[in-house]
This record gives sequence, structure tokens and C-alpha cells, in this order.
Amino acid sequence: MNKSANAFAVDEQAGTGIDLAQYVPSYITVVANKWARSSSALYLHLFGIGIVDWRLMGLLAIEPWIQASRVDEVVGMDKGAVSRSLHALEKRGLVTTRRNVDDPRRREMALTTAGREMHDKLARIAIEREGRLLKGFSADEKQILLGFMARMRANLSDFCNTEAEIETYKLD
Repeated sequence: MNKSANAFAVDEQAGTGIDLAQYVPSYITVVANKWARSSSALYLHLFGIGIVDWRLMGLLAIEPWIQASRVDEVVGMDKGAVSRSLHALEKRGLVTTRRNVDDPRRREMALTTAGREMHDKLARIAIEREGRLLKGFSADEKQILLGFMARMRANLSDFCNTEAEIETYKLD
């Protein structure tokens, strides 16, 4: 066997990989990805709104007149995604913006009346879908799950700093 073919040989002794059935990030990723994909497809079909737009609208419904940096802080969306979504929602008349009084370089955003109406329709669907996702969970189990998820989210701040992690896991 030549050297280049050997580079693609299968390691028959493999088996030391992560057991995905016991790896929490695997479950979180699968649930989040499938949820986002199916939600986006449904909301696009019904309202012409994708999941990023819906997340932004959802936050604006509870915190009007916020800046893009706050959106990242609360729902973890980067400023580029927020900017693209904001532009599309503004164009459709669902969101409006204004200059920040203290810092005119910054813009704040809020839902318009039409945006609020669309949000409320989408929210009813989102809540019904959440119920289907949690089918078989008691109210107490839902609260326990939310507690676990809140703790995991809080733990993210301990290590989700790319530069620090690079130093922690630096390979020789």
C-alpha cells in the first residue's frame, strides 16, 4: 500500500469516541437544530418570517427600544444577524428604529403595531409547539428542566471566551 492511500486507512481499533447518548451537548445541539429548522420552515411558510426574525421579534415584544448589543446579550445572536434581520423587518414595516438619545451613533429598535400583531400570532403557535415538545412532562418537570438549562446558560460565561479557551486547550 502506498503512503498516500495509507493516510486514509480506517482505524479498526477505533471506539474511544464520545458516547453521544451520554453527552449533554449532543442532545442540546440536536434538539436546538431540529427545533430551529422546523420552526423556521413553518414560520416562513405561514408569515414569511425566519427563525432569526422571530427571535428578534420575540425579544422586542418584551424589551422594546433595545440596541443590537442587548439582543446578543439576551439571545446570543451576533450583531450581523441582528442587522440583517432588522433591515428585513423594517422593510416590511414590522420594526421601527430611532437614534439613542445618549449616543446618537446607536440605534434602538421596537415592534410596530403590525409587528406586534404578527408577533402575537406567532407566539400562540410557538407556545403550542412548546407544549408538543414537552409532551409527557409534568409542570414540575418543566420547571426542573428550566432550572437545569438556566444553570447551564450561567456556566457558559465561565468558559465561553475564545481567547481564554485557546490558551486552556493549547496543543503542544
